[in-house]
Amino acid sequence: MTEPTAPPAPEPSAPTTPDHDRRGVVARDVLGDPRPALREFGLVAAVFALLWVIPYAHPVMEDYRYLDLIDFSPLARAVTFTKPPAGGAAAIPGGVPPGDVAENIDEAAALAALDPSLKQPVAPSPGAVAKAPTPPKAKAPTSPGAPPSAPTTAPVKPARAPLPGALQITDETIGKLSATLEHPERMDAFFAALVARAKGERELVRVRHYGDSHLANDGLSLVLRVLLQRRFGDGGHGYMLAASRTKWYRRKGVRWAPNAVWKARNYLGGSQRDGAYGYGGGAAIGTAGAQVRVRTSKKGPGQKANRLELFWRGIAPAAMQVRIDGKTEVVKVKGDKKDTFRSWELKDGAHDVRVRVTRGRVKLLGIALERDSGLIYDSLGIVGARARRWLNANADHMALQLKHRPTQLVVFNYGGNSLGDRISKERYIDRYAKVVERLRPNKAEACLIIGPTDHGKKKRGRVISDPKSARMIGWQRTLADKVGCAFLDSRGLMGGAGSMGRWVKQGLGWADYSHLTPKGQRALGKAMYGAWMHGLRAYLKRTAGE
Repeated sequence: MTEPTAPPAPEPSAPTTPDHDRRGVVARDVLGDPRPALREFGLVAAVFALLWVIPYAHPVMEDYRYLDLIDFSPLARAVTFTKPPAGGAAAIPGGVPPGDVAENIDEAAALAALDPSLKQPVAPSPGAVAKAPTPPKAKAPTSPGAPPSAPTTAPVKPARAPLPGALQITDETIGKLSATLEHPERMDAFFAALVARAKGERELVRVRHYGDSHLANDGLSLVLRVLLQRRFGDGGHGYMLAASRTKWYRRKGVRWAPNAVWKARNYLGGSQRDGAYGYGGGAAIGTAGAQVRVRTSKKGPGQKANRLELFWRGIAPAAMQVRIDGKTEVVKVKGDKKDTFRSWELKDGAHDVRVRVTRGRVKLLGIALERDSGLIYDSLGIVGARARRWLNANADHMALQLKHRPTQLVVFNYGGNSLGDRISKERYIDRYAKVVERLRPNKAEACLIIGPTDHGKKKRGRVISDPKSARMIGWQRTLADKVGCAFLDSRGLMGGAGSMGRWVKQGLGWADYSHLTPKGQRALGKAMYGAWMHGLRAYLKRTAGE
């Protein structure tokens, strides 16, 4: 008898799932599970975020703080529904508009109106020394037969010679100042040179102005250059870098155009073993094909020059092609590790210069396009600069550069980029003092330290001054006393505490509450010029009896 067979076990039925779950399963089967990819994306994003944040952990890595170079003001205005300030959106820190700023006719017209007391340039020609008027002769007797008058025993004092037009400084020239030079007597050597220039007793006065982004785009310095040159003579544009690491470096008053073959280096990173960064703090290393073109401006300042000068350092045997107004000359470069200076005398007028590397490697430190008479204002700004980074430059190299190009005034204009640095007052002043010593080896040069502009920050819906600004200004006052420099409080010129918030509302500052618009640069530059003229007028009064 056969045993009964057990009935087959029923096959398990598929669990019933909601329609949306089935769609998810089908999607994962077709497209794959997205969760691993999302995890990988999150990991990569976290790594990039960490790399951006690490440089803020210690000041030694400040050169890699790329977030500082991004202008977030358009995004901030979009989120807060805030209208952009007058003058358009910021293209770069410092408010440099796109395009060829050297040809900005509106800007040139605005500059011309900054000193209404100068209806036309009043600088003298060399040798035009003012002479005292001849004393009047004694009058003849008025009636016939009258005895002659007795001789006068007291000598007749000759009338004082009138001041040249360049030294006639009015209240209109100075304007309304909310801050003036502190210890202006420390700039007497510069004021004496201006007086000699105004009287025709010297041909050239030169200023070199070191700083950060306010100088790198030639904003504040353009105002000072134009106003001083209208009063004491147009000495041309002056010194400029051959190339820059950032597009935010600009020249105004010349048309400056390097190509992309150059590898630019500056003193911030300290990457050059020889410490040679040149007079302006930036070197351009070029191989065959590297070219920079510099032309005088068609309109506004900088329309004439009569001298071209190149500054380079031999790092390898090479050759450059220098083309001036269509005429070409080949310049051989030695690999002697030495600084070299070469100048060309030109006819006073408009010029077109091209410097091109044809073979080898050339370390071009700078270019000067200027005139032999007048005032030259060298704007030597580097974006993101801190003063102490100049200690990366070789002291002997800088001494040679500065000896070759002596000046009557050296200006130091740093501080804004150092507000957040974790550093003691003593260490900050000690480092900055070493920089002043390195960049001013000749103590006969007058010296001026300009404090940082006001920096704003939002607190409970309103804009206040960053407390670190006031601290930095105090440190720099102490520094100025230590090194024997005059001091100028640019935040004071802006109106003191809280001024950046007010300037942004007036279209004078950008919404990052750190940089100035072109209009703001003109306003602050005019105030600085007024403070300098205020100091010059005081100097003239002090020396009137000499």
